[in-house]
Amino acid sequence: MELHITVCITMNIPDNKKIPIAQLTHGVHNLKIEKNIVQTAVQGINEYSVENLCHPKSQPGNGQEQFQRAGTTKRDIVTIVGEINLRPSKVKDTLNNKTSIPLYDYIAFDGKRKYQPDISMATVDLAEKLSYRDVVKATELFIDISPTPTTVNQRVVEYGEMIPINSEKANMSIGVCDGTKCHTQEPGYKENNIHVAIGIDNEKKPLLGITVNKPWNEIAKKVESDEAFTEYAAIVSDGEQEIRTAFSDGKRHFQMDLIHAFRVLGFKLWEDKRLDFEERKQLVNELKKVVLSLKNVVVYHKDDPERIKVKISSTIDEFKRIAKELTEKYCYKAAKFIRDYSNSMVTFAKLAVEGIEIPWTSNVIERLMGEISKRIKHKWMRWTTRGLEAILRLILVRYTNESEYISFRNEIMGRSIPNEISCAVSINNVVVSTATG
Repeated sequence: MELHITVCITMNIPDNKKIPIAQLTHGVHNLKIEKNIVQTAVQGINEYSVENLCHPKSQPGNGQEQFQRAGTTKRDIVTIVGEINLRPSKVKDTLNNKTSIPLYDYIAFDGKRKYQPDISMATVDLAEKLSYRDVVKATELFIDISPTPTTVNQRVVEYGEMIPINSEKANMSIGVCDGTKCHTQEPGYKENNIHVAIGIDNEKKPLLGITVNKPWNEIAKKVESDEAFTEYAAIVSDGEQEIRTAFSDGKRHFQMDLIHAFRVLGFKLWEDKRLDFEERKQLVNELKKVVLSLKNVVVYHKDDPERIKVKISSTIDEFKRIAKELTEKYCYKAAKFIRDYSNSMVTFAKLAVEGIEIPWTSNVIERLMGEISKRIKHKWMRWTTRGLEAILRLILVRYTNESEYISFRNEIMGRSIPNEISCAVSINNVVVSTATG
């Protein structure tokens, strides 16, 4: 099928004054050329589809044919070029007593929806950065009718649940886990709990899992079924016991984020309520000195495993000394924390002895968590579990694997390659004359 559409445009431009280029582009934009061409093309295809069954209206004997014209119906759709008003023709099959719309055999619409996938995906793309109400205002700049915030929300949920998280056989040797919270509108919940796991492989940091209001075990099960980790993978996290339990299989290594370790010790000392601020600060600094000294040995003497081994041993002894000192000061919670996590704080050094390098903090995931905070942590925002998880999947897939996100977006918007439609435009000449009143 080949369509030829003739477009004639007349512009009136003042002769005696300079006009901004923005006025010219705005004037052309207001002509809605693309919208009118699409509308005309669809109506042309509609006529073609009907004539294939019913023959031209002027042809004699149409009333005796099996397929007969049966009027038209009204169909308004909104696409990336704006609102398009259609009058699809109906055809009756007299033999089977059924009525159909032949146009639908040539063009696929998004069911009975008014907003088609191209504009829906465009609004979802904006919704990853803007509130749903702001998305509506933004789309008003380039189309003549905008979806409602409710419609935008529905598309976010739909596409968020569709977008794949491709962690199958990712073969990651390092995983980093972190969580955060935000306001909720779920009955029975004080806040939404967000859990995120990513892998690290050189420059790649693929998303392995994201859940909302589910235990860490849910992500761990998915990671196991996807075989996303190598057999002896190392997990870096803030030391949350649930993470260690969920990912533990007897072979994995766990590294306590050392920055979090300093914070946790400060909090435990505060909980013990035995020391004043300066004493607590001094003990936290003592832990920092011990741990960062080990880190420096690993960084600057990575080719000397024996020296690292000696330093690990002395560091463990220092942890025992600090825990004993805390016990003597009746800081039992702080002392228990040091004893429970002393081995997890030196995992990066133990692996360095074997020539394996892993992070000693979870900083690699902090920027990702910042992307989450930017969008969902405004104080006036309240999220359902389903809606929050959907938008987070979109945001995080885009952040961790932009090419995969773009492929998904292009598929939804009908821009996937190969494109089965080719278009060409030819502008033969421009006739310029003095404008008349």
